[in-house]
Amino acid sequence: NMAATITEEARRKANLRVLQRLDSSILDIAGSATHVVLYEFDNSEQKWEKRNVEGSLFLAKRSEAPRFKLVVLNRNSRDNLEVPITGKFQMQVRDPYLIFREEKSSGGSGGSTKILGIWFHDSAEREAVSALLQKIVESLSKIEEMEVQHATNGQILGKEGVRPQVQAAKASGPIDEGAAATALLSPLSLSQH
Repeated sequence: NMAATITEEARRKANLRVLQRLDSSILDIAGSATHVVLYEFDNSEQKWEKRNVEGSLFLAKRSEAPRFKLVVLNRNSRDNLEVPITGKFQMQVRDPYLIFREEKSSGGSGGSTKILGIWFHDSAEREAVSALLQKIVESLSKIEEMEVQHATNGQILGKEGVRPQVQAAKASGPIDEGAAATALLSPLSLSQH
């Protein structure tokens, strides 16, 4: 249906303009859902509480880190949901929710972790969005691992100032560069479970 395709494209462009007003680094929309409602898991009450956020959901692609962002354009207020997507993003699908953790980094040591659930009006959209998110997170975590390895190798081989310490460590007991990289990566692989 040609007409449907044209209106679809026009709507996508309009949505992209709205997203770019929010965040000028947004390049494109990777995926979307027509209507979602945000819930937060209340630990003390052990139940889901509805938050005042509902509207269209977008997986937006950005020109700089974080490369992807999940955005819910809130029709209830100006308070949109914006979640950066990195290789450490943890999510699971539990019908009817897509559940994920939102790490709020506060000024002090560590931050609080919220468990949020997105309820999708259309379960097919939930499946499509969660499959896409899974793919994005997998490829991001591969890229992040490569960057960590690259940084580690650069540090051990490249900068002169680092060498004496590595030699000193070698003298007291062999340091395996592979193991050092693995130790750095282990926090990343935890998120897979």
